[in-house]
Amino acid sequence: MELTENEWVAACNLRERYWLYVVFNCATPHPRLLRIQDPFGKLIVKTKTSVVIDAQEIFQAAEN
Repeated sequence: MELTENEWVAACNLRERYWLYVVFNCATPHPRLLRIQDPFGKLIVKTKTSVVIDAQEIFQAAEN
């Protein structure tokens, strides 16, 4: 998954007011929606001109 630089800046500035919603398996009968509050604080990332987040990190950081 990839966030743009602008999305990552918003996540950084808004922290706990920022939510990331990720949908896995969109093209299947059983899509899975995950939501992460404060992805800036919860996800380890590698930055360039965008942010790359590993799928396993999303599953671990997602709210129940």
